[in-house]
Amino acid sequence: MGIGDEDSKSLSQVAEPLLIPKDRLDFDVCLEWVRQDGDALQHLEDYKAINLTDEQFNKIYLQAVIQKPTAIQYIPVSRRNEEISLKAAQGDIHALVYVPEAFLDRDEFKEVIKAWQSFALDDIDLLKGVSEKLFTHAFCDALVRLNTNYTNSFKYIPKQYLSHSVFKAGIHSPYQALRAMPFLQCYKQTTSLTEEEYRSLIRAIVKDYFSDSLFRGTPSDMRHDILTELVNQDKWVELKCILRNRKAHIYSDESILLTSQEYKIACLTAVRKKGEFIKDIPTQRWDPEICSESIKQRHDMIDYIVKTLGASFNSDQYREFSLEVVRQNPKNLAHIDDQYKSFVIDTLDPEKILMTDYDFIKHFPPHYPLQAVLEKLLPNIVHVVVTGDGHYDCSEIRDSFAVYANAPARKGKTLHISAMNLNRLLDDIMKYQGGNGHLNLVLLGHTSIGSESIAEKSVSQIVDLLADHAVIKRVTLLGCNTVRAKPLEQEIEMGKKYRESLLVPEKNTYSGVILMSDYPDKDMQNILFKKTCSDKDRDQTDTVFVFINNKPSLISYVLLLKKDEITGHISEQRYDLNDVRKIGIGKLIGKRWDRLPFPSIIKPPIYYFGGMSREFLSPRKTEKLVEILNLSEPRFSKRHPQYKWDKKRFPFMRGVAMNEAEQDKLDTSLLKKLVDAIKAEPRVKREVEVKGYTRSLHVDMVEEGFRGSRSNIYEKEYRYRTPDSFFGRSSVEIKPNIIYKQMYAEIKSEMDRMAKGVEQPESSAKSIIVTVTPKNPWNKR
Repeated sequence: MGIGDEDSKSLSQVAEPLLIPKDRLDFDVCLEWVRQDGDALQHLEDYKAINLTDEQFNKIYLQAVIQKPTAIQYIPVSRRNEEISLKAAQGDIHALVYVPEAFLDRDEFKEVIKAWQSFALDDIDLLKGVSEKLFTHAFCDALVRLNTNYTNSFKYIPKQYLSHSVFKAGIHSPYQALRAMPFLQCYKQTTSLTEEEYRSLIRAIVKDYFSDSLFRGTPSDMRHDILTELVNQDKWVELKCILRNRKAHIYSDESILLTSQEYKIACLTAVRKKGEFIKDIPTQRWDPEICSESIKQRHDMIDYIVKTLGASFNSDQYREFSLEVVRQNPKNLAHIDDQYKSFVIDTLDPEKILMTDYDFIKHFPPHYPLQAVLEKLLPNIVHVVVTGDGHYDCSEIRDSFAVYANAPARKGKTLHISAMNLNRLLDDIMKYQGGNGHLNLVLLGHTSIGSESIAEKSVSQIVDLLADHAVIKRVTLLGCNTVRAKPLEQEIEMGKKYRESLLVPEKNTYSGVILMSDYPDKDMQNILFKKTCSDKDRDQTDTVFVFINNKPSLISYVLLLKKDEITGHISEQRYDLNDVRKIGIGKLIGKRWDRLPFPSIIKPPIYYFGGMSREFLSPRKTEKLVEILNLSEPRFSKRHPQYKWDKKRFPFMRGVAMNEAEQDKLDTSLLKKLVDAIKAEPRVKREVEVKGYTRSLHVDMVEEGFRGSRSNIYEKEYRYRTPDSFFGRSSVEIKPNIIYKQMYAEIKSEMDRMAKGVEQPESSAKSIIVTVTPKNPWNKR
């Protein structure tokens, strides 16, 4: 029902619409009201009793935003439909902040958003409270480029758009660089920067805009990054001022005093980059760590440091320093004051020092009881590793020696010597072992297919060593591609057996699961198998899983027991359980690990699957349980249960022996040259084994072994990480230095080749051992 002209007139003349009686308000009155003043929508909340339809309300809302676009803010969110929202946004870009986010993705709003972005580039107040959907990467880049008040615009940009390009675009002066630093402080939480991008930004800021003011305005927990970049960029003028004065006081009268921790970090950062920077650090600020890091970076600094230490270190500090520098490199023993050498030698163990490098014997103090050390050490030596001079400068060579010497079968039986002093060592060994020794001479060095020598020893020099020292029974050419040969009978036979095994269907192996509270000894393991197999054919049950749940303070684990079908020998493999493995086991057997009925220590084992007429774990579940336990152990890892089995059947994982009849299969290589030279040398009257490697050798620091490969499988960032051959590994986590994915792809290719029976022109064995038999002078032909 409408109102008359008189009422309409009175409406237009009313100074305050709220004075209109409620009983005179209806659709037409409200519509006219908002047509005159769109903001009148805010007052309709006071007239909730008005009986209007949804369609009538929508017409009122639409009329209101036509008259005053920002009046959309007074419309309930649920009633802001697309038509009303679009009309409001088209009328005034300030109204865009009130448009529901769901509409902002629609094509109809694209032009409106572009218009808003254009205005926002000049008026950053438009950024307040708006949806993230109004932002794009291009808009954010333009925003920080064009807006002179960089930090104000920056703080409104959503996290996902705070990218490397946005930061780069917004830093054009020292002032802007300074203002940017607080926003970079917690970049992982507040920006989309990766660590690499963050480092790149810090690098650029230090390069172009470093100053006292920048350092002073940088959050304290970021100063280490600034100091690191000063070193990396060779800004030595700035860094020297900091090192000498413990202050950032370079280009201005103002200065900032570094905390003790910040200053220590600055010193360490500097000497790790250039060891000689210790000269710029006041000696009263030196400590054993700073000194040892300086020497580690530049070995010749030790003379300067040792000569200077007397003025700054007390006796205890000097001992600590001496111990650390010798631990990191036993060569440093030569520079230590004689009064401290015995302490260092006894602490690190004289035998271990000499095993690291027998050359160090000349640095033992004159009064040291060396005779007793040699009497204990040399009779046990089986492997002598020879390298060229300066092997400590090559990370791969030193890592290779550490891995080779620390293998369980060789630990305590291996020592290193430089090629220059090898004869002296061999003479000493023969003195203590007599003629009954059985020495493996390991020549370690970089080689290639055409190499004529290794470890600074030519073929003729190696033969001379064999002739002069009867104690040498084997020569190992520990380098890349030291032997080449056609496929040998042993590996051909291995390939044949592998293909036959693929034709035999896998046996359905059932298994038992037993719950215990403690480790079962060998007698108990036999009992477990006997009782578990009581209900099944013995041939069908060769696997038992023992779930062991110790006291809460100890780790739970699974013991996998396998029984050899022929010998009856039981082998075991232990798997410590993490949460992932426990969850997987629970899903497989149908009950959570913490709800399994484990017996107490005094109670007998509980046969959960198998034995006592219980159901066995099916072959499929048996296989699945093994997969769960081996989840973290990749195939061909030494820790994988199949490793020993794989090593027996795949030649590329092991060495093979070449019998005398096959020696014509040797191709031109360092090993062949040596074998031919030994055969031609009448002074060598004993059998000698010669071992070489068919591929490029890569030292694996995680698996602690050697990987043979046709290509380079080192990680790009591979660096030397094990400074101590015999004194225990460093506390730094050993990261993989091998690209395992690439290595496994190569192994898979080899396995496929073997499965298909494809012949190879060259041997695929990891290594080849040739036994050289001396000529019998009485059998002349």
